[in-house]
Amino acid sequence: MRQVYGTKVTRLTLGRPAGLPLETGVLPAPRGVGMGRQESADAVVAGPNGEGPNMERRKGWLRRRLRRILWRQWKRPASRFTRLMQRGLTAQRAHDSASNGRGPWWNAGASHMNDAFRKLFFDQLGLITLQQELRRLNHAS
Repeated sequence: MRQVYGTKVTRLTLGRPAGLPLETGVLPAPRGVGMGRQESADAVVAGPNGEGPNMERRKGWLRRRLRRILWRQWKRPASRFTRLMQRGLTAQRAHDSASNGRGPWWNAGASHMNDAFRKLFFDQLGLITLQQELRRLNHAS
């Protein structure tokens, strides 16, 4: 199951245009698929059944993947430094993080990116879990 899910998300996020902001909430069409097909990030996170025992693990993996996209969009240490400062990191920590020489996946899981882009950031973008929705609906009734 994880392999199928990981492969689908990887395929969807692999060709993401560098200038497309995450706030759009739409993943680009995979390679080889017509231009009109786009999938919402929530549909991918939900998986084939809409829920599963590893939902939070999947969401954590997807948030790391989105942080990796941000890191790659920034391209240069100067832009990484500026963006990390804008997100509230201290100048020293932003400088050390921006110029650490490590790859995008490592940085996406590092504490500086987790502090700059917390779970709340992605929740505000509309990345919700079905567990949250079930709790909300149960409280409403």
